[in-house]
Amino acid sequence: VKNGVLRILNFHDGLSLEQITFQQDVQKLLQAIVTRRSGLVLFSGLTGSGKTTTMYSLLKMIKGKTIYTLEDPIEVVCDNLVQFEINEKIGFGFEQGIRQILRHNPDVIMIGEIRDSISATMAIRAALTGCLVFSSIHSSSTTTALRRLVELSGNSQDIIEILQYVFNQRLVKKYQDNSYVCVFDYL
Repeated sequence: VKNGVLRILNFHDGLSLEQITFQQDVQKLLQAIVTRRSGLVLFSGLTGSGKTTTMYSLLKMIKGKTIYTLEDPIEVVCDNLVQFEINEKIGFGFEQGIRQILRHNPDVIMIGEIRDSISATMAIRAALTGCLVFSSIHSSSTTTALRRLVELSGNSQDIIEILQYVFNQRLVKKYQDNSYVCVFDYL
C-alpha cells in the first residue's frame, strides 16, 4: 500500500485576533503577550487546529524587534522575519538552528513545533537567554501539553522559570459564513 500526504497551506497576510477568535479575554491576552520581553508561550492542539496560523498572526503584530523562526518545513514565508528551515540531511537540526539564531541576538524566536527532547530542550534554552519564544506542541489539552513538555525536556525547574502561558486551541465552524474560528483554553 502506497500513500502520501499533500498539505495545502493557506497563504495570506495573517489574520487579525478578531478573525482568529471571538473570545475577547483571549484577544486581550494575546495582545499583551506580544509586548513581553521574554519567556516561553506554548500553543497546543490537534493537527490542523490553527497553531501555526495563530503564531504567525502574533509575529506580524510585533514591530521594531528582531524575529527569527526555526521550522520543519517553513510554512509561511514572511519578508520581515529571518526564517531557518531544518535540514537533517546536512546536519542542521533544532540544536544547531537555535545555536545559530542565538548568535544573532534575537528578540523573538518562533520554533515551529516541539516534537522531541532536542526541540523541547532548545526551546527552553532559548527562553532562558531572555528571548520571547513561541512554539507549538501536539496535545489535546493545556495540561497534556505541559506534561509532554516536562517529559520531553526532563527539566521541570527551568519550565517553571520561563513558561508564561500554555494555550490549547480547537477550530469551531461558524455556520453563518462557513468559516472557522479558534476556541482557546489557557493556563
